[in-house]
Amino acid sequence: MIMKNEFYTLTPFNDTLLIAPVLAWDHRIASLLFKDVNDMRSRYYRNRHWAILTDCRNWELGTPEIEKMLLQVSVSDLTAGLTHHAVVAGPSEIKKWQLSKGIREEKHFESRIFETLADGKSWLASAGYHMRPVQAASSEAG
Repeated sequence: MIMKNEFYTLTPFNDTLLIAPVLAWDHRIASLLFKDVNDMRSRYYRNRHWAILTDCRNWELGTPEIEKMLLQVSVSDLTAGLTHHAVVAGPSEIKKWQLSKGIREEKHFESRIFETLADGKSWLASAGYHMRPVQAASSEAG
C-alpha cells in the first residue's frame, strides 16, 4: 500500500521502505512523516530487519528543528529492526550537509548519503536488501 500526500510518498517493499519527500518541511510535517513511517514499520516490518531508502532529490530541505528531530528518532520505536538507511541527496552540497546532520552510526545501524538512487539501492543490495514488491496483505506481523 503506497501512502502519499503533498509532502512525501511512502512505498513499502518486502524489506525496504522507500521514502520520497518533496517541498519544504517544518516540525509538523516531520512529525506526520514519523507517524506514518511507524505505521508502515508496524504493518510490514515488525519483528524483523528492514531498511529505509530516502530519495531526497526533490526535497526542498527543512527547518533547523527537523535536524533535532532526526537525532531523536534513533531512540524511538520507529527504528526497531532498522539496520540500514540509504539517503539519496543528489548533487546539492547544501542538501548533503543538512542531511549529514541526521546521519549517525550505531551498533546495529548504518546510514550513508549517496548522490544517485542507483548507488543507494546498490549499497542496500550489498547488505541483503533487494526491494521486491510486498504482497497485497502482509501476514508477517509476528
